[in-house]
Amino acid sequence: EICGFRVHNGPGGSGSAQFEAVVLDRSTGEGLVRSKEPLDCESQKEHSFTIQAYDCGEGPDGTNSKKSHKATVHVRVNDVNEFSPVFVERRYEASVPEGRLFDRIVRVEAVDADCSPQYSQICFYDIITPNVPFTIDND
Repeated sequence: EICGFRVHNGPGGSGSAQFEAVVLDRSTGEGLVRSKEPLDCESQKEHSFTIQAYDCGEGPDGTNSKKSHKATVHVRVNDVNEFSPVFVERRYEASVPEGRLFDRIVRVEAVDADCSPQYSQICFYDIITPNVPFTIDND
């Protein structure tokens, strides 16, 4: 019978503090690795650690238990779209002389704090003030 699992530090001593392993079925050895706290992609995208199984040993207190080899566990944290884009500057200003057309008057920039390219990429800009004589492109 498998009586327990032990989670060990991964490379660089990271990973194990956030995870625990519990025995689901002592006779089959089935276990479950779970996080002790919410995982955050923006803080750490991946976790690696090793895990070992222990049998129940001899005697009532489990003395002389034997342990398995160590297996490596890799956890990749999938990003969710939790952050909205924000402009780099709160205000953009430009001055132009009258009577001319300009290809570019001012350059704006927004960023998104999500960790994955899927959710952090700025896809387009839109001028929401109606009836202004300006256009904006996605660059």
